[in-house]
Amino acid sequence: MNCKPGDLAFLIRAPKEPCKSPSIVKVLHAAPLGDFKLPDGVTGSGEHLEHWVCESSSGDFIVLMEFSGETRKSKYASIPDEFLRPIRPDAEPESTTTSRELAEQ
Repeated sequence: MNCKPGDLAFLIRAPKEPCKSPSIVKVLHAAPLGDFKLPDGVTGSGEHLEHWVCESSSGDFIVLMEFSGETRKSKYASIPDEFLRPIRPDAEPESTTTSRELAEQ
């Protein structure tokens, strides 16, 4: 996985296309599987193990295209790890343990 809780990360792409201007988000925690409520009450979905609950760090809204074809704005979102690039000093590792690997330990 690219990110870990507490990271600031660039949101580098949306489900259907690259982001025109990458947003910066804070990675809060791993998203649970299935539908759940985000901190602002909007329904999120953790469709795979590698999703993070993220918060817009700039005060702007995160704009995501849902797989249904609709767009939505929220301060929080469930974002696939592959759509994020952490902002870290060069000395830190580029990836972290996956949820599946943690479960196997």
